[in-house]
Amino acid sequence: HPSWLYFDGRPGINYTPDQLQRIVMISTSLPSLTNWNGKGVLVKDHYERVMNIVSQAHAMKKPMRFWGSPDFVSAWMKLINLVKVDIINTDHVEELVQFFKNIKNTTYINDEVHQAYMPSPSSKWKKKPTNIILLIGDGTGLAQLYSGYTANRGSLSIFNIPTIGLVLTASASNYITDSAAGATAISTGSKTNNRHVGVDPNGKPVSTLVEILHTEGYRAALITCDDVTGATPASFYAHQPERGMSEQIANDFLKGNVDILIGGGLENFSARKDKRNLLDSLLVDGYTVATQFAALDTITSSRFVVLDNNVVTPIQNGRGEFLSKSLKKSLKVLDANNQKFFLMLEGAQIDWGGHANNLGYIVTEVLDFDKAVTEAMKYVDADDNTLLLVTADHETGGLSLIEGDIESGFVQGSFSTTDHSGIPVPIFAYGPGADLFKGVYPNTEI
Repeated sequence: HPSWLYFDGRPGINYTPDQLQRIVMISTSLPSLTNWNGKGVLVKDHYERVMNIVSQAHAMKKPMRFWGSPDFVSAWMKLINLVKVDIINTDHVEELVQFFKNIKNTTYINDEVHQAYMPSPSSKWKKKPTNIILLIGDGTGLAQLYSGYTANRGSLSIFNIPTIGLVLTASASNYITDSAAGATAISTGSKTNNRHVGVDPNGKPVSTLVEILHTEGYRAALITCDDVTGATPASFYAHQPERGMSEQIANDFLKGNVDILIGGGLENFSARKDKRNLLDSLLVDGYTVATQFAALDTITSSRFVVLDNNVVTPIQNGRGEFLSKSLKKSLKVLDANNQKFFLMLEGAQIDWGGHANNLGYIVTEVLDFDKAVTEAMKYVDADDNTLLLVTADHETGGLSLIEGDIESGFVQGSFSTTDHSGIPVPIFAYGPGADLFKGVYPNTEI
């Protein structure tokens, strides 16, 4: 044969050194070794038979290929990770190419494990709570949480909360809600259209939980790693027909009853189209105002606003423990005044990771959110009057988990969309009144 012609070899043949130089791979029929259909894993004796063939090829320093192998995503992963093949045989070339292009964003190995908190439910809990801590993991479904659990080597504080329910998320206008309608349903108990913030489907303002509780002597705190005028936090104090009306939403904050506000979006208060500087207005209203998160520990006022766009940085890019620190500071201030309070904290960027179809982004944000859950659980354990709720406004990305290993913290996902999905989201409840949150119900019932 001419020197430019190379061959596909077969296992079990003793090739001469000259022949081996002309062989570029070893191939054989997978169905001749096993009846594995690509689902689950190979049974032990079949696996050993297949691995014996792979080992022969690798001993010859040749890549291994099987023809007739199952030809879909999870089978590809088993062939790569378990069988250790070097070449995937496929009739779905474009899909396989896309799969490998995306693999960096759809796989993640976590190397920073945090200790999950084990709660201590109290027999002294009252039947009805006085204080409410609501933690919203934007875009967080069970798959997002379990990806974090897997990456954290089989532990999450949130999974140690014993009471769980499921929340239905559809909006008044769409089977698939957005954050504005989802958060408004939670904050007002009323369904509304997508993109509406604190208003009903006709655009009429609806009283928010913060406003209602204010009349009963409650103080309120809102924390987010998004802009404070973003759809979720805004739904607790603003009333606008369009979530993108950021400057108008900032105006609404001045009319609201929130005592503590921490997040990004400084420009909506200080670099506005109408040239107004709302920071001055906040000072007149008695707020302490800071534009750097580093100033948080120096604040002694019971009413303050911290607006720093650096806190909108992803945790992977150095945001630090903004959520946990903000929660602890806010609880300390609220506790010191010995008044009833409502606190909402949003882990906003779990949703962003879903939109980006980036599993590493999701996992790191889930783990950061779980640290905030830890601090909230500790507070509940130290106080007999506080109810903790942890939920989401919707799921993002249509995430499914197709591979993982709890021992190593490896997880792999597959996304069905870059948008939200319509699946129910979990709600975890801890503290007095937690049993009320069992079951399956609309988000308006929260």
